[in-house]
Amino acid sequence: MRQLLLFCGLVVLLPLSFNAFIFTLVATDLTFVTAASRTRRPVTEIRMSPSDGKLLASIHREGEVIDQRMDGEHLLVQARVDEALAGRLRRAGADVRNGKAPR
Repeated sequence: MRQLLLFCGLVVLLPLSFNAFIFTLVATDLTFVTAASRTRRPVTEIRMSPSDGKLLASIHREGEVIDQRMDGEHLLVQARVDEALAGRLRRAGADVRNGKAPR
């Protein structure tokens, strides 16, 4: 059995086993992209006020939140964030620490 594939305006007949090849190729590329993104976005510990909803929303929107919990009167968020977001969080008053020495 074959399937049709529209490629650059051409219709191509492909065997069904071609799907397995495409899936493997996509899965490999996604793994590579995920690994590359994780090196640029290290796991970071962010200690902040629990009442700062805008700051928390930016972490969820632009980062990859791993854990979020209360620690005394502070909200402690573990997330993968890039340097730009980490800088914005620091300027907003959050205590941001990652694998590097705390600033």
